[in-house]
Amino acid sequence: MAIRVRAQLRKWFGRGMYPTAEQFSDLFDSFFHKTEDKIPMSGVEGLTDQLNGKYSTAEGRELEKKVQKVTTDLSAHVASSEKAFNEVQNDIEALDGRLDDEIERAKDEEAAIRRELAAGDAATLSSAKSYTDTSVA
Repeated sequence: MAIRVRAQLRKWFGRGMYPTAEQFSDLFDSFFHKTEDKIPMSGVEGLTDQLNGKYSTAEGRELEKKVQKVTTDLSAHVASSEKAFNEVQNDIEALDGRLDDEIERAKDEEAAIRRELAAGDAATLSSAKSYTDTSVA
């Protein structure tokens, strides 16, 4: 039940070799088992350096408070934005209705002006004909 280096293990388990029960035990003892063994923090290369660059507990809590405040502010902003967008949508719909009414009024006014022009043109033409007839006679 000793921990062996890979070179030794490879020799025992090479082609044509017949490892003993003790050598099999040493093989298993030389590696970590996923469910039974825990890798110590000191066994992870560079972990200490990585963790030393992290926030302290106080800084972490302060950061969490800031994140929570930003989240709360964002929720309030979203709610007020939705209200403002709904008001704008209602205003647009009201303006659309007023615009449709104004378009109809303008069409009616245009038709009335065209009728007046046509009537005025007929009267002017009749007056001009009458004047010409009188002048020629």
